[in-house]
Amino acid sequence: MTFQTQLDELLYLYKKHYMISYRKDELNSSSQLMALQSQINPHFLYNTLESIRAQAELDDALQISEMTEALAAYFRYNINRGGDVVPLEDELANISNYLHIQQFRFGERFSISFMIDGDRNTINNQAIPKLTIQPIVENAIYHGLEETLTSGKITIRVTETEKRILLSISDNGKGIDYEQLEMIHRDLQADTSASGSERTTGIALSNIHRRIQLLFGDSFGIALESTPMVGTTVHITMPKQAYQEENK
Repeated sequence: MTFQTQLDELLYLYKKHYMISYRKDELNSSSQLMALQSQINPHFLYNTLESIRAQAELDDALQISEMTEALAAYFRYNINRGGDVVPLEDELANISNYLHIQQFRFGERFSISFMIDGDRNTINNQAIPKLTIQPIVENAIYHGLEETLTSGKITIRVTETEKRILLSISDNGKGIDYEQLEMIHRDLQADTSASGSERTTGIALSNIHRRIQLLFGDSFGIALESTPMVGTTVHITMPKQAYQEENK
């Protein structure tokens, strides 16, 4: 089995797990959820990745070794860590691993920058729903940057104010046309995971919006702005709330 074949199989298994985590509230019974989750064996993922990494090191394929290590950390975060709430520091570390994996595929076609404006300890320990940022970054790559001919750029900015933590994820991709943007805005305002946002962004932003509101209240959540051929920015607003172990 080639490295690419193994990687494709691992990504398929992860995608299955990823969709399970986003459909928890849509499943009719816990038995359905358990049946789906039982199809995924984390030990298989880690053992296979470790075998790939070890072989890559023996072959002096350091890039493959580094990418595989990042992939293992990415899977571990997404599959093993309990709880729906995590510290922002962990969420950003997961994004770094995800982008490292994507850059293995896309090379120099896009770059990423992180900008932190505020007390780093406060920001690092900010509570945030798990897997809030990664779907937005994935949208930026696959729906914003993948079809562009120029060098893509993603900027993740975290800003601390007196009472809030503000997150923005920006790209300089193809943007979203007016009709699609209005459809997404309606989905967010209606607080539904309608199929419209899934068609236009790949992952329902309304799902993320709803999870933020469930944790912090209706005054917080997602806002979106986009200009065709200029780019898209997703804004996330949260109150300052330190992560606590009991959030798990």
